[in-house]
Amino acid sequence: MMTDSQLRQDIIEELEFDPSFSGEHIAVAVDKAVVTLSGHVNSYAEKLAAIEAARRVKGVHAIAENIEVRCPYEKQTADDQIATRARDILKWDVFVPPNAVDVLVHEGWVTLSGTVNWYFEKIAAEDDIRKLSGVRGIDNMIAIKPQLEPSDVKSKIDSALKRHAEIDANAISVSVENGNKVVLGGAVDSWGARRAVEDAAWSAPGVASVEDRLTMTGGARSYSLPAELEPDLGRIQAYWKGLKRGANDVPFWDDVKLSLRSRLGRESMLIDVFENPLRFRSALVGADVANWYGGAIGTSFLDEIDLHAPFNELTLQCRATVESGAPTYYRQTASGNGESGHPGGYARLLLPLWGNGRIEMLLGAVVLDPAARKNPGISGPGQFPD
Repeated sequence: MMTDSQLRQDIIEELEFDPSFSGEHIAVAVDKAVVTLSGHVNSYAEKLAAIEAARRVKGVHAIAENIEVRCPYEKQTADDQIATRARDILKWDVFVPPNAVDVLVHEGWVTLSGTVNWYFEKIAAEDDIRKLSGVRGIDNMIAIKPQLEPSDVKSKIDSALKRHAEIDANAISVSVENGNKVVLGGAVDSWGARRAVEDAAWSAPGVASVEDRLTMTGGARSYSLPAELEPDLGRIQAYWKGLKRGANDVPFWDDVKLSLRSRLGRESMLIDVFENPLRFRSALVGADVANWYGGAIGTSFLDEIDLHAPFNELTLQCRATVESGAPTYYRQTASGNGESGHPGGYARLLLPLWGNGRIEMLLGAVVLDPAARKNPGISGPGQFPD
């Protein structure tokens, strides 16, 4: 486990490494993986860059910042000049609707107000202002215009779902609360269908939030754990449970310490979780898993490689693990559906790992059926040990 002093040194080195700002006047303190940044920088953009640099460092669980923006004398700008430049840059940005955003500046602090149709327009306006000289901070009070009708959102969902095979759009209910919050209800039969419904709701102008109350039915895999796990998967789960801190339900990823030379290490894998959009990337794959897959995977995104055995449905299972925040399980029986091209079956366990306020990584493990383990045509020289 990384100590606070080690984490502090890593953060200092990251601040020194990033060329977009000077970390010379930034102090770093760490207490139980909670980082406090203090000191001063020359611009608001540098302040945000410093915070982002600290956030990139592995092991950081939370950040408290007390960084002050001190503009150099030659770059100090009067409030009216900042306001004029802000209005000009907003006018030039094609992503910000004309005359939709108002600007108020007081002692370098910029307050943005007004209404827009889309969330991305609100963020685009803030991104424009943060780079201006003389800005000390931003309050983004821009509202998203409530202009929704449930029938409009329902129509968009219907259109999106019709592009997917065997999805019943009539099984989806849509309601709008507080003018800009969409609540989805009903049932879908796959994780892909669930994501399609959510994406369709977000595509409607004026949507500020989406609440998913959809349930999974029929042919959808719940990826729920069986009554009894295979012995090696049970050992991995026990190891994962032992990493939990206090009352936390999910362990932190930086507490994982697996020897890749052990049997459990060779059967294991680590997967990075990315947001907006939700994607998954291989971070580490044990030797036995890689050999059965047929070669090294490296640090590839899962949607960029062929997910055959032992990775059938891996992306869907990863998504289910992140959305549920709980362990998930997948099993393919020997010569069951033939999609893998292998006669042997296998079981796979995925376990969520916490970091930076979200599920940031997944710990996985794969075990083969006994018959598959003994078949040299499947595992070759890297076969799983009995």
